[in-house]
Amino acid sequence: LVEKYINNKHRLKGIEIDKRLILADACKLPFKDKAFDYSLSFHVLEHVDNPKNFLEESARVSHSGYIETPNVIYERLKPFDVHLLEVSMIKNVLHINKKNEAYPDKYLKSLGLLDDESKWNKLFSNYPELFHVQLHWRNKIDFKIYNEDVSLEWFQEPESNAAIDLPNKRKQYSRKKNIRKLILELLKKIKSSRIEVED
Repeated sequence: LVEKYINNKHRLKGIEIDKRLILADACKLPFKDKAFDYSLSFHVLEHVDNPKNFLEESARVSHSGYIETPNVIYERLKPFDVHLLEVSMIKNVLHINKKNEAYPDKYLKSLGLLDDESKWNKLFSNYPELFHVQLHWRNKIDFKIYNEDVSLEWFQEPESNAAIDLPNKRKQYSRKKNIRKLILELLKKIKSSRIEVED
């Protein structure tokens, strides 16, 4: 689990640390080349201010992976002020547009189609693939950035990571890890006792 921010500015709900956590910037990952067989970036890309570095780093540290992000249609209908990019996918190539402000289409945002219009809401719920980029990649990630020079100064970085009690989260992770360890040991004992009985 790699996180740059452990506060909740970039999430809909609080972080759950249920595996080893590494605080790092995904645009400069602290891993060797091809350290992983597979990596998962689920609703991360749209939060990144340097998509080129992010995608190149993902391909550098992993043999393959999956990237999911809201697509440009979703972002226009229901934009988020923590999303820095609009993304679409054509023939397995990611097409990336940097947002020049939090809400590039204020008129569409004001309509609230995904919230207030039952037909749009039903379309969104029944066909999520129409509103998301879902890329399975192997060896490399093909992408095109349309406006690399656009400034993202409108976005305010979170002040710090201090909004979360990290030591307490670590304790929770340790407790879960210890419980898993105890269960595995118990299962091994049960398995070995069965073998002894059978012998």
